[in-house]
Amino acid sequence: FETIGYWLQHMSYGYHEVKLFLASNMFDAGRHHEAFRKRALANGGGLGIESKGEINRMILESKGGWSETSLLLHLLRGLFIQTIYRYGERFAHNPAEKVMFARALQDKARHTAYGLQHLRYAVTHKQDKALVFQQLLNIGERVFARELQEPVVLEPLAVIFGGGIEGAKAGMREVHHMMGDFVRSYLASTDWIGVHRGRAFPKGLSRYLEA
Repeated sequence: FETIGYWLQHMSYGYHEVKLFLASNMFDAGRHHEAFRKRALANGGGLGIESKGEINRMILESKGGWSETSLLLHLLRGLFIQTIYRYGERFAHNPAEKVMFARALQDKARHTAYGLQHLRYAVTHKQDKALVFQQLLNIGERVFARELQEPVVLEPLAVIFGGGIEGAKAGMREVHHMMGDFVRSYLASTDWIGVHRGRAFPKGLSRYLEA
């Protein structure tokens, strides 16, 4: 929500409908943050360790334009979070978690749908925008792939999907399935907006296509 808040003030007042929609996205993001934070604290162990958040920093510090920011916010990170929500609902440990993930998934699907439509429009109507997006994804995808190597990113999901530490090995198989679903969805989306990744797609992510 910090990213959207920054860009709203730079958007022309003529785009009031878009600005109002993005404001609702900020509200949704705040609700997600608070709901999942409280769920984590309910375990009694605190929030634990977090990743360096390199891709988040890229998004926050993006000043090239709203479309370039949306590319990372909605396409790369947005689809990843959406996939996590979908698997979170599938492997929820209780009815409350299932409702949380299901409703968050609805919100996130709405956010990413806007982002993809915006990006497709930008590629279609702005000369060389596809090339700019290609270059930005060349960087963003590699930063994202490197971030996935940090134990605090995927290993906790393995514990959740496996029903506990004892089931982490089985849970990691589900994590690989999740990553495969994400990568396939991501590549289908890049094709749809008119930015075909092809050989430029990093091995750190393409390896999940085998899952």
